[in-house]
Amino acid sequence: MTKKSLIVALAISENCEREAYALRSFLEYLNIQVITYWIARPNDFIGVLSGTDLMSPIDYLILCFHGDHDAFLLPKLAPEIYTNDEPPTHAFGAQYIEKYAKLNKVKVIATGCALGGDLLSQAFLNSGCSVYIAPKDYILGSAVLIFMMRYFYEILEQQRDEREAFNIALNLDHDMAIFQRYSKD
Repeated sequence: MTKKSLIVALAISENCEREAYALRSFLEYLNIQVITYWIARPNDFIGVLSGTDLMSPIDYLILCFHGDHDAFLLPKLAPEIYTNDEPPTHAFGAQYIEKYAKLNKVKVIATGCALGGDLLSQAFLNSGCSVYIAPKDYILGSAVLIFMMRYFYEILEQQRDEREAFNIALNLDHDMAIFQRYSKD
């Protein structure tokens, strides 16, 4: 068996399964090890973001979520379903990332709409991630998939560094220009 070149944690929220299946299939085709996490409630997301539930080490954390106004959308739960230590929200924004995330040098890519704003990106960088990539506005799901495929193709098959791979994927067409890349360097 060929050694895996990267390890990716793929966190998937409701109604994002098709994108995640397509992305996972492509990543595994490139010989990337993909570990899947299904997110059904805030504590599931907190477990991944805090590293408590992550198998480590990982190179990338890909967040397949719907987004809106700088917040990850989680399933809506009835108030009595939330546990005492769980934020009772379905819009998981920067304040929760700041509070719970501990992403030591992991590269984070969010695929959902409007997750690439300044507040959310800064919260991720403050959590310790080295790079945060996400669409700043609303984007077609097919464009997200094409962007991700080109990005990882450039890293693995063309041996490009992460920043160069981002720039190549970004320049595929005008839809890709919605993606933003934030880093500490």
